Amino acid sequence: MRRSGIVVDARGLGCHDHLCWGYEDPAEFRSRVREFLAEGLALGYRIGYAGTGPVSRLAEDLDGIVDGDEARRRGDLRVVSLDDLGELGDPHVRLRLYAEATEAALADGYRGLRVAADVTGLLRSPTRLNSLARFEHLTDGYSALHPFSALCGYDRRQLDRHTLALLSALHPSANENRAGFRLHASARGGCCASLGGELDLASAEVFPRALRHADPRPVRGRLVLDATTLDFIDHRNLLTLAEHGRRHAAEVVLRAPRPGPATVVAVLDLADLRVEAPR
Repeated sequence: MRRSGIVVDARGLGCHDHLCWGYEDPAEFRSRVREFLAEGLALGYRIGYAGTGPVSRLAEDLDGIVDGDEARRRGDLRVVSLDDLGELGDPHVRLRLYAEATEAALADGYRGLRVAADVTGLLRSPTRLNSLARFEHLTDGYSALHPFSALCGYDRRQLDRHTLALLSALHPSANENRAGFRLHASARGGCCASLGGELDLASAEVFPRALRHADPRPVRGRLVLDATTLDFIDHRNLLTLAEHGRRHAAEVVLRAPRPGPATVVAVLDLADLRVEAPR
């Protein structure tokens, strides 16, 4: 099972969890990083930490949970400066680095890989948001199926509220949900993505952007969305879903346990969007 929804700390997370943490106090964020990574180390995972600045300074952020130098010598800990990674580039290439690191951790006898990163520094220009948002969704899909968990930090002081809303919505769990909904990978068989929370008038601006950035792809002409944790969706957002399906020449299938969406779809006569009971 993956954690989904609002969390108050970074404890008790499993090997498939993906958490977004918005912060204003760097010291508070570092405390979340330490509890997340310390717990992962105790559970037998290789841990990693990334941020901007020199590696030596980043390693100091972990004081109190590990002897950084010794942990790195043993291979328990990897610290990376985002300054050394250059441009974001192809999200699929970035994801491959995480996949290879996870496979290496398993080969070395660890239970998987757990990574914390302050990703704010990757958003130095608006064009980088496209690549990062797509990368977040691809990473979430990998995490849902492999022993890789991540804590992604975003500094609220440096990002506008629309960007924060978008990025938090692309994670299954977060310390806040400014968008009101969640669009993330699904571990349920046959589903391209999962929708949770509420999609109402307040979501009408962010939801199309989230769909565009995440860009869940259809399988054999069907874009199946797991909506078992979706509490509400209005007609505007159903129309957005239908339009996304048309762009991919696919039928959208919303697997929802509540009758509300099916009623609205029937009223709107959306031939390319269907609601069915979860399997």
